[in-house]
Amino acid sequence: MSFLFTREGGEWRPDRGTKAKILRFTQLPNGWHFGQGGPIPLGTIRNALDVLVLGDVLGLESNAFPSAGGEIAVAFYAPDHVFEVVVGPRGVETAFTEPRDGGEVETADVSTCEDVYSTLLDMVERPEWHSRDSSVHVMSTSLYHVSPMSHSSTQAETATTTTGR
Repeated sequence: MSFLFTREGGEWRPDRGTKAKILRFTQLPNGWHFGQGGPIPLGTIRNALDVLVLGDVLGLESNAFPSAGGEIAVAFYAPDHVFEVVVGPRGVETAFTEPRDGGEVETADVSTCEDVYSTLLDMVERPEWHSRDSSVHVMSTSLYHVSPMSHSSTQAETATTTTGR
């Protein structure tokens, strides 16, 4: 499979999945977000793709969102939770979890790709996984507005933004 194309029904079609979306963030115009923001730096793109592959390996639906500050939020959708990882040019910056039923947003204690994978693996292996795990700490929801992500998207909306499957 090509990085920007996927094979569907015997034909090559543009990949409209999360990988392709992240790559298009390099083409954002200056001022794309109410006069703020510009193209996302290649270092951040690479780091977002590194994080994305971790959820892809586990078969999780995903999506990605740029921020005007140059970061990318990569979101993974597990049955009971949404896990969002914010990456910048130096790697993983922060991560959040939120129950899909709209419960309290919490920050996850991750700083490396290994931490992200471990948390994702917990979410996949333990469907009853909940945010009271000892590695997760409550945070103020006012700090959460890093990206324009809406965690209340429907299954149909998130299904169209999977990792190209």
